[in-house]
Amino acid sequence: MRLRKGLNDAIDAGLEPIIDVITPRAFVAVMTMSSAELGRAFKRALRDELYEARRRVKSPK
Repeated sequence: MRLRKGLNDAIDAGLEPIIDVITPRAFVAVMTMSSAELGRAFKRALRDELYEARRRVKSPK
């Protein structure tokens, strides 16, 4: 039970900076996602961010 509360607190803290941007429906979707879905979403977001970071470094300004 303490682990679940810790995870919920961590998720809430992680979402706090974007809480005014995220819609209530998207917030509920994230909070009710299974761990497998959450892991896939995290991997996808990380992959996309790493791709964008490499693209920003390569693009001349």
